[in-house]
Amino acid sequence: MTERLQEQYATDQNLRARISLHAAYSVNGHWFEWLFDREAPGPSARILDLGCGPATMWRVNRERVDPSWSLTLADLSAGMIEAARQGLGERATYVVTDA
Repeated sequence: MTERLQEQYATDQNLRARISLHAAYSVNGHWFEWLFDREAPGPSARILDLGCGPATMWRVNRERVDPSWSLTLADLSAGMIEAARQGLGERATYVVTDA
């Protein structure tokens, strides 16, 4: 990872700022709810989210996450994975990896 990327993604702060801007000025509703409505898998699904960041999609839809799913969240940044873990706790498995 380049030094600039390491700086930008060391924590979830910068990404959250960009997500907040999108949410504040979007004219089509909340992206993560819209995506979940269209792409949520069926029961007992095995899900791998590569580049999950702070897991904003899963946090926004937290109450809609089926307990039968096996959800694995992966990101290159340990800071992003820590933010994801803080938001979802035991609902997922977390992996720091370069995909």
